[in-house]
Amino acid sequence: MIKKILMIQVAILVLAAAGLGGFSWYIYKKDFGVTYKGRARLDYNWKYHFAELPKEEYTFNGRLFSYKYPKFKVDREIAPIEDENGGYLVDGHWVLTVIWYKKDPGIIKTEFLRHLSGKEPAALSWEFRDWLHPNPPYAEPRGHHEDYDNFYETRAEKIMFKHGGEALLVSFLSKVPDRAHVKIIAGITPGGQLFKASIMVRYNVSQETYQELVFFPHTCMRIPNPAHDAQSVYFLNKFIETLEFKK
Repeated sequence: MIKKILMIQVAILVLAAAGLGGFSWYIYKKDFGVTYKGRARLDYNWKYHFAELPKEEYTFNGRLFSYKYPKFKVDREIAPIEDENGGYLVDGHWVLTVIWYKKDPGIIKTEFLRHLSGKEPAALSWEFRDWLHPNPPYAEPRGHHEDYDNFYETRAEKIMFKHGGEALLVSFLSKVPDRAHVKIIAGITPGGQLFKASIMVRYNVSQETYQELVFFPHTCMRIPNPAHDAQSVYFLNKFIETLEFKK
């Protein structure tokens, strides 16, 4: 009898181990944007897959538009900071930043409307990219825009907000380590005010750097953050799905 119980327990353990192994392989194979292999990939994908993505929401209800954003346990409702130039707001986790302008450089609005009017956005000018992403995190001083393409691949596409309105989604994909992949939505309100919403998609580090910072930390800072990366995509999608312009 005891032998039979032991055999059943062993069988259960073997099945559990096989199930966990199969699920781990499923997580490992998912594409969350990294090219890591082995332990680094499993660690990143596991943390990304199980990131906290709350279903409860807050609603930002501003003068120009409203949108919903996830309600984390330690969050409070966000309030905009506004002055004569416009305003901005950022959630408590510093995931999604939204900025709007009362006065826009005419050249920026003209180019923005030109990108929306065509079937596909044209190549973005340096001035427009600088307006979108004015402080790209690389070491070159401002004004060295001829080197911009050495650091980033820029992709632009037109998108539609779920509740009406068209926008430009621009991805700044880092070509070098220790730089952030960034996505920025540029839109315009029915009243003609430009706004933009941005997230850091992922901090671009090599597999070796990821392993060193995560598995063998020698500093209190851990720059790679898979959960934050997953939350960023979730925040941006929620913004696109829930943004509504004021009439």
